[in-house]
Amino acid sequence: MKKTGVLMFIIAVVISFTQALTAQDKVTKPVDAEFFTIQIKALSKEVPTSFFKGLEGVWSKKNDDGLYKYYYGRYPNYQAARTAIEDIRKKGYPDAFVVSSRKIIKNKVWQNVVEEKPTEKKTETKVNKSSVIKGEVVVYTIQLSAFKYPVYKDFFAPLTGIMEFQLEDKLFRYCIGKYLTKDEAEVALEKYKKMGYDKSFVVEYDKYEPYAIE
Repeated sequence: MKKTGVLMFIIAVVISFTQALTAQDKVTKPVDAEFFTIQIKALSKEVPTSFFKGLEGVWSKKNDDGLYKYYYGRYPNYQAARTAIEDIRKKGYPDAFVVSSRKIIKNKVWQNVVEEKPTEKKTETKVNKSSVIKGEVVVYTIQLSAFKYPVYKDFFAPLTGIMEFQLEDKLFRYCIGKYLTKDEAEVALEKYKKMGYDKSFVVEYDKYEPYAIE
């Protein structure tokens, strides 16, 4: 009887441990963060983005061979980028072509990215002094991505003002913007989703602020 009891206890522990891992995997799991963009120029000298008339949000990356490559847009799939390229060529960029982000940023970044889902649990917000702008409480920000290891902020180009946090679970989270109301944050969220950050979501800023990396 004692042996049977011990065996049942071991089985129960194994089942409990397996369920815990499964539940955790539903919240955080590796994903393929690939997106597509359009290369419009490759130049030997760096130029300001205002050089590219008719295009807002151009971003660049210096290649290993010393060339400055300029890109426009961020599209969730090849077809979406291919559809947009015709309009870009009409604006005076006949050599524009679609390129995968994997060719721009090292592949190790894609093995590093983590998918997260916002929690629905409502908690009372504790306000810190650092969470105040012009006397108003800053409650929300937008998480764009999370990684197991840190990445350069130009990963999010042409976006600027990226904030980096490392929480107690050791994941590196990258956020943008500070908003006084959730409605305001939700409006901004739609803009970033249209830019290709379809996994982004609104989070409470003051919960992240103590873990900011300067």
